[in-house]
Amino acid sequence: GSNPALEAALRDYEKVHKRMLKLASKKKTRGKARFVVFQVCCGELGNRLLGLASALLYALLSGRALLIDWPEIEGFSGDSYGALLEPAHGLPVLFAPLLKEWGLPYAEAQRLGMLETLELNNARPEPFETVLCRNVSVAHDDRVFLVLSTNQYFAP
Repeated sequence: GSNPALEAALRDYEKVHKRMLKLASKKKTRGKARFVVFQVCCGELGNRLLGLASALLYALLSGRALLIDWPEIEGFSGDSYGALLEPAHGLPVLFAPLLKEWGLPYAEAQRLGMLETLELNNARPEPFETVLCRNVSVAHDDRVFLVLSTNQYFAP
């Protein structure tokens, strides 16, 4: 059956995504936009999909839009995001092309303090503390891009 609360959250999310893209498209308002970036670090397709589902949940809970950094990687299920899936409602979701469109190289976003990367894996539990906090909307709120580099499920 359907879940009315989930359906409403996903409808609201589409509005959030469009609003964040609009803010980020102008240099004057770019600093007000907030994104979660799901960054594939390794792993096979199943692990990547679990990480992507977690990042979407984090975006929903934190009021951020989800962007995806999922390049083609050698090996089994190494296809890029665009070769495997297509975004809902035609919403732009790929991170690298948007940075390029905005004339903002990844390294420059880091240098300007607009981007923070959390490596979420079993070997390093420390980054999980802020992602799993009670109020995810204020965790890392000073960063335009919160990059979650993971290949596993995490529940915010």
